[in-house]
Amino acid sequence: MIRIARDALAQIIEHAEAIYPHECCGFLVGTTAEDVREVLSAHRARNANRERPRDRYQINPREYVALEKSLSGTGLGIVGFYHSHPDHRAVPSAYDEEMAELTWPTPAISHLIVAVRQGGFSSYSSWVWSQEKKGFERERAEELAE
Repeated sequence: MIRIARDALAQIIEHAEAIYPHECCGFLVGTTAEDVREVLSAHRARNANRERPRDRYQINPREYVALEKSLSGTGLGIVGFYHSHPDHRAVPSAYDEEMAELTWPTPAISHLIVAVRQGGFSSYSSWVWSQEKKGFERERAEELAE
């Protein structure tokens, strides 16, 4: 399950709308207790995919390492990633599944997808990788009460 702060979700939506018609991407930062990830902030990343930014994203590993270092000692960590789907549903694509299996095949990481239609927010959903099923499973997502 993922619980996301309203401000963090608003920042992700703003990022997705600003980058449209390309995919945006970034990090979900917060805490994990048992199977619950609480997202307290969102951190933008640059989409490093220059060949197909409309329907692919790639996060530079250096951005990951830099953010992880900056969080050291804070009690916070990277609990997931987000990206947008311009003019597509908020469900993982075949490419998303392929990349998740290669790079982040762990259920401890949330994958939040924001759908943007014609430049405006449409919906969002969150997913976790199932190593057993070799695919994503939808996880319950709710906003954190502030």
